[in-house]
Amino acid sequence: KHAMGIPKEHLELVSAYFVPTKDGTAFLADISHQNIKVRVLTNSFLANDVAIVHACYQKYRKELLKNGIQLYEFKPDIQRKQRTWYEVLTGNLIPAKAKSSSRLHAKFFDVDGKVFIGSFNFDPRSVNLNTEVGLVVESDHLQNLVTHAMDSYLPQVAYELKLNPQGEIIWLEHHENG
Repeated sequence: KHAMGIPKEHLELVSAYFVPTKDGTAFLADISHQNIKVRVLTNSFLANDVAIVHACYQKYRKELLKNGIQLYEFKPDIQRKQRTWYEVLTGNLIPAKAKSSSRLHAKFFDVDGKVFIGSFNFDPRSVNLNTEVGLVVESDHLQNLVTHAMDSYLPQVAYELKLNPQGEIIWLEHHENG
């Protein structure tokens, strides 16, 4: 909070291991109720390599959704029409030919013109046990690039979580045709 400030317009958070805890869930709910857009991307269960982290995170999903937080979970498989620049340069496929899975490992968030990029996972282990580092960049341009990239790529790389009329979590997968 000290380096980034309290969000006034939006908060976008990307974390491979996201466990908001009760306090974090309450904080996100509070800012969402102030008409501040909150969007979170983390791994789906099948894309997560630490099942216990996902088990801890999933306890908070329904509460987050009820309070207007937009939740996305990274898909375990991502279909691409063309290879990435890295694949072209190295001749490799990501994931490797024998693998069919993908996994989110990024850790960053942006708040109203500031972007934090680092090793910090948004979970109790990173807060209380690990030594983590990060860089805060004050740049409206960079923050806008992050937001635009998330707007563009989230439908392709992640499931969107919603609550159905019965209050149960559903996962939406967006396709080119709708």
